[in-house]
Amino acid sequence: MRDIYAPVLEEELYGWPVTDRGMRHSHVLGTALPVFRRRLNAGDKGILTRGDLERIRQGAPVIPEGYLLPELTLRDIEAWEATQSETRDSERMRVLIKTVAWIHPSLLKSEVGRWPIPTRMLGISMLLVDIEGIPVPTTYSIKELARAFEQRLEHETRCREKITDWEHIFHRPRKTMRQAKIETTQGKKGMWKPVQAGIALKEDYGYPWSALNQAFKTHELLRPWWPDWANSTRHLGNGKVDSPENESSSTSPFTGWKSL
Repeated sequence: MRDIYAPVLEEELYGWPVTDRGMRHSHVLGTALPVFRRRLNAGDKGILTRGDLERIRQGAPVIPEGYLLPELTLRDIEAWEATQSETRDSERMRVLIKTVAWIHPSLLKSEVGRWPIPTRMLGISMLLVDIEGIPVPTTYSIKELARAFEQRLEHETRCREKITDWEHIFHRPRKTMRQAKIETTQGKKGMWKPVQAGIALKEDYGYPWSALNQAFKTHELLRPWWPDWANSTRHLGNGKVDSPENESSSTSPFTGWKSL
């Protein structure tokens, strides 16, 4: 079975739920603290677990149980060994690097793989991943889309009209923004198309292409829409859309990471 990678949905200090005795949390009643923690940035890639792969094959939306990071975990084990007088337990750790996933901090004292219901408690949106491991674009609610754009554009000053209430522009949409709404029986509470909403930010409010490009390249909710965004805005004058995507942050633990 080949590996399938998916982007990390939420930047946080993740933990590898294995104790310094090489035991999984589920084997110690789920209460032990992990020996390793690591900050994962939104958009970093991790290998999906076997359970997630099975759900993908069944065509179901996937919220990753966690992210397998074999090479990074091995580095942490080797660094830990250098500080220990006895390292017999590290062999048990090594056996688990390809089967035990790094998990969100809210789950560190839960049994491995068990996500709270509803999943929105974690502030994590549903992620669709196709069989090739590529995120599938999905539409979003007003709250989700407003938050995504605000996180990337709230400090942008090169605009014709500064937006201060990001949800308001969807509740009271202008001409171009109205085209982003998907007509449903839910009215304004229905779903919205990110690409058309981004175009509206340019045409209705004067936000620059460069800032919008950066938003679609870097935000975890907008990133799956990047190909559609590039194709849809190139003919509208978005001359910067063909520039190379940003390199990984130098502070990211994935910098220089080679796939296994």
